[in-house]
Amino acid sequence: MRLNARIEDEKRWKTGVWLSHTAQGQTTRAEVEYVQHPEAAFELRICGEPAGSQEMLQFIDHELENLHRDFRNLKVTRKVACVCDVCKAEVKAGNRPFYHSLDNINGRLANRKYTVECQKSHQDVSIGQILQDVYKEEAAKGTQFEAIFHTLKEMGMSINQINNTNNNQSSATSSSSSKAKAKNEVSIEIQISQVIREAGKVKEVLTKAQQKDLSNKGATAEDLEYALEDVEEFESTLQEAQQDKEQGADVSEGTKSRLEGFWNSLQEEEAPLRKALQAIRKGRDYGVGLARTYNSLATNLGLTPVPELALKALEKL
Repeated sequence: MRLNARIEDEKRWKTGVWLSHTAQGQTTRAEVEYVQHPEAAFELRICGEPAGSQEMLQFIDHELENLHRDFRNLKVTRKVACVCDVCKAEVKAGNRPFYHSLDNINGRLANRKYTVECQKSHQDVSIGQILQDVYKEEAAKGTQFEAIFHTLKEMGMSINQINNTNNNQSSATSSSSSKAKAKNEVSIEIQISQVIREAGKVKEVLTKAQQKDLSNKGATAEDLEYALEDVEEFESTLQEAQQDKEQGADVSEGTKSRLEGFWNSLQEEEAPLRKALQAIRKGRDYGVGLARTYNSLATNLGLTPVPELALKALEKL
């Protein structure tokens, strides 16, 4: 392994090694050991401040990925330690915690399951807390964590939102009505994120279209510019709505009015966004996808859905 520079005072043995790393005056130490019981695995135990521990884990993880690439026939399953109270106590006592499979975690996230059961304590544990304690999104590229963060991105979710989801669900226990309210608040936050993601797709395709001449298809450069500005304003308004919900407040009337105005404008044949989507390949798909995702949100927020004329216009592009 390419870790020699970090071996602490020649502390190595047949099946393991101690590593150390100092940054900003803080030293982080890690024990890397190869074990064969109950299954063949590299086990990592890291001691230090949270930031330094994450940095050390990411460094070791990348080196293990390099090792596995050298042995292509080696089947590898990545697991992370459970963070339930029972497993934390086991670690402090020098015992093994339960380890969660990353494949299982990714599969649960894809099915919008934000907790995973510990097979040692049988407690439901927040997936967000497990990931938050071990990895940063920006360091996931090229590792098995990359698939998980890709799943979250596709869902329009973040680790913090997973934790908020679990916190809202667990705290709403006083009555059935409070449970329903908490669940609805979480659902709305997720739906807003999904609409923002769809708006981002429209922005991306409009930005690419600006590099082409689409005037022969009915959309001038000015149309594309105005269309992009409209979508950016729509996205910004959605983010305002998201902030309102995250703070536990109702979406303001001004925000609602701007969102409804965006869709009302699409009823006009000369609307820049309508002309731009008509001129762009698969523009109809992007427009309809955004409208339908928005309609699911509108019902929960008490907004007026996309006008029928605007939706039909998009479907006929």
